[in-house]
Amino acid sequence: MWLTMIFAGISAGLAGDWKDQPFEQRVNTDYTAFTPGKRVWQVGLLGAQYGLLDNMSVGIPATPLYFLRIPNVKAKITAIQMENFDVSVDASWYRYELSKKLTAKVRPIGATASWTPGERFGLHFGAKWLLASLDGEVTTGQINSAIQDNFGVSYKTELNQIFGSGGGVYAGATATAFSTRMAADLQLNRRDSLIFSTTSYWWLRGLVAGGVAVDNGTGANTTVGASVEVDYPLWELFLGANAMSWQMSWEHLHLRIGMPIPWYSVSGWSQAFKLYYVFGGGRD
Repeated sequence: MWLTMIFAGISAGLAGDWKDQPFEQRVNTDYTAFTPGKRVWQVGLLGAQYGLLDNMSVGIPATPLYFLRIPNVKAKITAIQMENFDVSVDASWYRYELSKKLTAKVRPIGATASWTPGERFGLHFGAKWLLASLDGEVTTGQINSAIQDNFGVSYKTELNQIFGSGGGVYAGATATAFSTRMAADLQLNRRDSLIFSTTSYWWLRGLVAGGVAVDNGTGANTTVGASVEVDYPLWELFLGANAMSWQMSWEHLHLRIGMPIPWYSVSGWSQAFKLYYVFGGGRD
């Protein structure tokens, strides 16, 4: 079925007026070093971005997370622009407040290089460092509220006997994960292109700490805790994600349909499918 779709798409792509129109190599910005262009909006189902300059964009990488009260933003700059070679850097920021004193933050930082030796073909390589942190404390009142909301019973007296009225549980964690992504695209004409992409996950390193703070009622707290270092090779757990896709790029609407390999890979599905609408200005 997959081969049938490819051959049918190739036949349709080579037919019609699309084959006579000039190529637009910078149409994709998610796996390349390119940005949309100055004053150009790119709005998709999962995110949006806006071109402040020809080589700089800002946006929201995951719009649905706002419904879960997780704000997130992203900025991308194509720092090196040559005739057939571009390099970009990008940074994102996610924040989730689990409670008033417990907050999780995620800051992905990446770099991508794009090489386009011809008007039809492009090779792209990217690396990403994901920096995550968790810091804060949960008081006895918050622990009791969670128990009461879920089980309908109160342990306020017992918790105060254990931790004191000003005590609680504290936790902190920092982690860094590293991944790489490679992609190749072949433009059959102005509208149709084939895209192959692969993502590999390499390692996870971090430090996890936690403990308890006990209020003895005299104004002095007793704190007891421990920390654990984590160094885990992710390639032993994740096989990576690959996707083979067909993309159709009309004047404003862009649709990517493909197949992730393996089929159950969440990252593979996000690479294989994409729908977004482009409008606004253009490159100077």
